[in-house]
Amino acid sequence: MKNYIVTGGLGHIGSHVVDELISRGDNVLVIDNLLTGKIENKNPKAEFLNCSAYDILSQKVVISRKWDAVFHLAAFSNVRAGNDDPILAQESGLNLTVAMLNLCKVQNIPKMVFVSSVVVEFNPHIPYGIEKDASERYCLYFAKHFNLDVSVIRLHNIYGSPRHDISTGNVIPSFIEQKRKNGKIQISGDGSQVRDFVYYTDAVSAILEAENKKGITEIGTGRGYAILEVAKLFNCPLEFIDRPKGEVDSQVCKKSDYKTTISFEDGIRKALSSM
Repeated sequence: MKNYIVTGGLGHIGSHVVDELISRGDNVLVIDNLLTGKIENKNPKAEFLNCSAYDILSQKVVISRKWDAVFHLAAFSNVRAGNDDPILAQESGLNLTVAMLNLCKVQNIPKMVFVSSVVVEFNPHIPYGIEKDASERYCLYFAKHFNLDVSVIRLHNIYGSPRHDISTGNVIPSFIEQKRKNGKIQISGDGSQVRDFVYYTDAVSAILEAENKKGITEIGTGRGYAILEVAKLFNCPLEFIDRPKGEVDSQVCKKSDYKTTISFEDGIRKALSSM
């Protein structure tokens, strides 16, 4: 039995990480400020602190115990919002990561897993990419100068979670919510952009596996699908809108460091059946 801290542990992916840790018999403390996390995602066996990573060193339950590792999923995740408000991207992303790295240093927590994004590789010049890149660099800095064992895992587009949150900006959860609310889907540009989609259970398994890895890793399927192709599967009217500045044409994994077990065909079928 191990003791873990999971930031963003009430989010659409973090809460599933918590569930898996609990299911294998570990103790989990969830840190979430409920800005995007939802209390209904809380595992009843997990402890919960409603606070920001900024305040972590003032929390007695944190500093009075020994922890085996931190899974850091609290993040700024809305790419388009970051383009309009770069300061928000830094304050809600980079600064949180540095705060958690500092916690590990001060409290001698030996391991931190930072959940990042492939945008660092494919689109590093927008605020979201800059923030993720800077967070990764801080992870490497703490590893080198403070001997902290840090693992970074970059995710492609995640979908399929029944707890999906459109604030993440992920394509398929956004399409599901748009169809539910409006009966139609908005597509940026002509929809020719290609993305690599990873089913949420594969992402969760990889995040847990990342505890036993070092350095920077990536999970993807290696297969790309055009946004228009995906949208047509929803069988509803499509509305084409202006494409955001800086959006790249293709983001497809070249080599995944983790296995994926759910094909896109099976995963999208499950996602659509839940609507």
